[in-house]
Amino acid sequence: MCIRQHVEMDSQKKMYGFINMGAEYAYDNDNIPLAKNALVFLAVGINGYWKMLIAYFLIDGLNGKERAHLLMKAIDLLNETGVKVCSITFDGAR
Repeated sequence: MCIRQHVEMDSQKKMYGFINMGAEYAYDNDNIPLAKNALVFLAVGINGYWKMLIAYFLIDGLNGKERAHLLMKAIDLLNETGVKVCSITFDGAR
């Protein structure tokens, strides 16, 4: 989903608004681009009405390989908790 580009600093002087794809990715702190989109993973129950946000990443665009890696990681983590993934749906954003 598209988000408004904005940089904000908290009381501990930590900056927010730049891309952030988790601890597995290294960034050059001097050249981190502003996030333009949020990639959101949401788990939805099929035998009961529930929804749970399981992950989000602030991004500036991803290629197919990067998206696939994040999706597989999300599925693996769900499986580790006993959740059976039956279906995957995308919103069509590129």
